[in-house]
Amino acid sequence: MLTVLAHSTFKEDSLDKVAQLYRELIEQTRKEDGCIEYRVVQSTTNPGHLTMIEIWRDKEALEKHGSNPDFQNLVQKLAPHSLSPTEIQINREFL
Repeated sequence: MLTVLAHSTFKEDSLDKVAQLYRELIEQTRKEDGCIEYRVVQSTTNPGHLTMIEIWRDKEALEKHGSNPDFQNLVQKLAPHSLSPTEIQINREFL
């Protein structure tokens, strides 16, 4: 099992649009084979800082998601609202 933490910072005046885009992606992604969990959380101290928390069955499922045109399209649509590049951490179970 793999857990992905994708940290992004967006312009605060773009958060409504960003939320709309993420809602669409979340709905579609949760139906993908191998997706165990897929959600976005917001920082309590910096409203523009969002973290996507993803749990995938295996590397193959994660790679398939990454090459999904819907996902790639979202990344392009989010870019104008972003303040910095997304920082992605891929983790595996430790204990």
